[in-house]
Amino acid sequence: MDGLGDVGIGGGQGLQDPNIGDGSTKQQQQPPAPNPQQTVLPFVEPPIPRPSKYKEFGLPESKEELSIKVMEQASRRRREGSNRHIKGCERASEQLKFEIRAMNNRQRARAAELASVHYMESTSRALDEKEREIE
Repeated sequence: MDGLGDVGIGGGQGLQDPNIGDGSTKQQQQPPAPNPQQTVLPFVEPPIPRPSKYKEFGLPESKEELSIKVMEQASRRRREGSNRHIKGCERASEQLKFEIRAMNNRQRARAAELASVHYMESTSRALDEKEREIE
């Protein structure tokens, strides 16, 4: 028992390598012998990797892709929002133009009506004066 267990001398002292005998009669386990009836399988190519479930649903796989996608969506929404705002302003402007035209038309019609009433009154007065002169 001099501590040389790694050379197979001694009763389990030193390195505890299972392949080195310690004086016991325990049999070492042998790997199973190859079965002669066992068939060798042919090489099969691995399947083509499918895209991840994130890609299948159009979702980004990394934080970078996600941040880029979010920035693009925000930019698109800003553009769409400003376009909507511009279109709304254009519609309001067209509506105002239409109302101004209608108001101008009403004013013209009223002015024409007043002018015709004034003309009729003035001609009526003129006729009355002529009749008085004749009498």
